Formats: sequence, C-alpha cells, structure tokens
Amino acid sequence: MMLAIMEHGWTVALPLTIILFSSLVNAHSWVEELTVVSPNGTFTGAKGYPRGNVFRVPSFNDKMMQWQLPENNGDEILHNMTMCRPSQQDSNNTADSPRLQAAPGDVVAMRYQENGHVTQPWIKSGKPAHSGTVYVYGTEKPRGDDTFLAIHNVWNLDGTGGDGRGKLLSTQYFDDGQCYQVDDVSPISVDRQKEFPRKPEAGSVEGANLWCQTDIAVPKDVPSKSTYTLYWVWDWPTLKTDNTTYMPEVYTTCIDLNIIDPQDSSSTGSNQANAANVAFAEVTNYGDAAIRSIFENVKTQGTQTVPSQSSTGASSATAAAGSPIVSTTSPTAGGDQSLQTHGNSSCGTPTTVTVGGTTVTTTISLAPTATTTVTVTTTSFPSSQPTMMRRRRDLAA
Repeated sequence: MMLAIMEHGWTVALPLTIILFSSLVNAHSWVEELTVVSPNGTFTGAKGYPRGNVFRVPSFNDKMMQWQLPENNGDEILHNMTMCRPSQQDSNNTADSPRLQAAPGDVVAMRYQENGHVTQPWIKSGKPAHSGTVYVYGTEKPRGDDTFLAIHNVWNLDGTGGDGRGKLLSTQYFDDGQCYQVDDVSPISVDRQKEFPRKPEAGSVEGANLWCQTDIAVPKDVPSKSTYTLYWVWDWPTLKTDNTTYMPEVYTTCIDLNIIDPQDSSSTGSNQANAANVAFAEVTNYGDAAIRSIFENVKTQGTQTVPSQSSTGASSATAAAGSPIVSTTSPTAGGDQSLQTHGNSSCGTPTTVTVGGTTVTTTISLAPTATTTVTVTTTSFPSSQPTMMRRRRDLAA
C-alpha cells in the first residue's frame, strides 16, 4: 500500500508495510504550573498547580489533564458543556500539587508546553496565526456547573458581562514569542534556541525546553485570605477547506489561587506603588522570568489584550474575510521539513516523521508496544511555498 500526500504541486509517497497511521500532531496543552513574578520580572516563590493536577509520571496520559471542547470530537460547542473537566469542577488540589499563593495585584505566570503548536505550525492546516489566543477569566464565585458559553466571550474586562460573577483578565497569543520545544529540524525551534537559550537546572521538569506562559495580574480588589479562581481558555479553531467556516477547538484549565495579605512575608510586593519603577532584570537563562513586553503591560496597566482571532459560539461561526490563518516558515528548495511531535508530551502517540530531500526512514510510535517503520520518498520542494500549507492525505491501495 501507499500513502500519498499531495500539496501545492509536490508529492510525498509513503510505502507502508503496515497502515497504522494516526494524526501527526495530537498533542495538546494545559497549564502545568504557576509562578508569582517579582517586580523585576523574575519568577519567585513556590510554584502552584491547577485543580486535580496529575504529573507526567510513566503511567500518565494526556486525557488525565486535557479538557477539549467540543466534547467527543464534535463540531459544535453546546450550551451544557462545562468550562472545567470533571476532575476540575471542584476546588480540589492533590497533596503534591498545592495552590499558588499570591497577593492582590501580584503578577502570575501561567506556564504550559507548546507541544509543537508553536514550532511546527504547518502540521495542522487552517489554524490562526500565533497558534491561537489564550483568554484568562477570574472569579471569586466559581460554580462547578459553570458552562463554557456562559463565560467565554461573555465575561468582559470591566466585569459587567454575563451574570457579573467574574471578569476577563487578559487575552494573549498562545505563542508568547519565545517558547519552544527542542527540535533540531524545525527552523522556528532552532532560531529560538539561539535567541532565547535555556540551560536546565538539575531536576527540572522543563528540561532544555522553554515553556510558554500567559502573564496575568490578580485584581487588586480581591480580598485577602480568600480563594480566587482562574479559567484558562486556549481558543484554537480550524478553518475548513472551503475557507468559510471555523471548526471550534478549545482547551481549558481551571485553577484556584490562595490570596494572601500583601504584607505577608511570602508576598512579592509586585502590587506596591514603587513596583512600577523597578527595572526588568537582565535575563541570563530564559524560563526564569516573564515575557518582558507582556509583563510590563500587565504590571502597569493590569492587563494585556490582543485582537480577537475567532468567535467560538454555540454553533460553527462563519469566518470573516481576512481571518488570520497560520503563517509558516516555508521549506527551503529541496530541503527539510520536520513533521514532528515531541516525546515529552504523551498525547497518545508520540510521533516523529521527517520529510527530507529524497529518502528518509523513521519510526512512528503508535502505542506503547506497537511501532512501524515508514520509508518516506519525496520529490524536491519548489524554491518557495505558500505561507499556509494545507494537506490532503489519500489512502490508495
């Protein structure tokens, strides 16, 4: 059998001894940890974790933390679909994953892995620029049955939207402009490793990878000695091949913060009046500090916002003319293009496929006990490719 991939005039033929092909990118993201940011932009204090956190131990799989909407791979987000996954609908933190402690006004970095969505944006076609948008909502009055559509694009910055129980804290791009997972073939990863180098400290779960972050400020009017809940929403819709309709694809993480007194010794004091005059620290190891441009906006203005890229509603939304679609780095003439997910994200099938100048042999891991070897024969790429790459995979006997 042969798997034929046709794209913009070039063809990749994949003779397969066994057809066990799954999606090349099936790795998704959630907030893995939170850190308070000091007035000079560096991370400080003990880390915090989402509700019901499960660490990436050998028995881990992404379904333990991932919450994808629509549920069951549907094409429509319904009014009864909840904001939080079942294990995060109550204010529960596992014993080894405590809540972050932060004071009113503190800046908090919410950190997550990019899982190839930043460094290999061409793998899934029709995606927004910057790998989509992250929205963060905050509330002092969370409910276990909070529904997605009652909050997303309803709660607003001034807290007057919807039922008024919460507010939008910030909108930022999923791609924070620096993050990457180490990949020596992806030109985005290679360039970022040089520009934003990271040296992993001993025992770091981040390793040499540079995790992405969303930086938000705890509202100054949140009472001390209370609990404040964050809803992190990654909106990553897909544009259908007819260029008219967005297919919604959303991931959420639900998080509780312990709000401490600003005078508490564990507070960073980033909410104090003189914090605005503290210079941003010189970064010697990326991954130990906030994103400077975002942090400074959040510290001085209380928020960071970016233009909306999509409208995720109860039914698929029609894409407006000029909707932002992913822009990728074109492969070089006759050159290499990595189609690779990353092994440290165990989203079912960690997979590596490299499409090179003529012939490449690689191994695709499809299950803990099943692998298959794929021989990849390619023609040379043209000297330039359109910035948006769409793939059509056809199986032919």
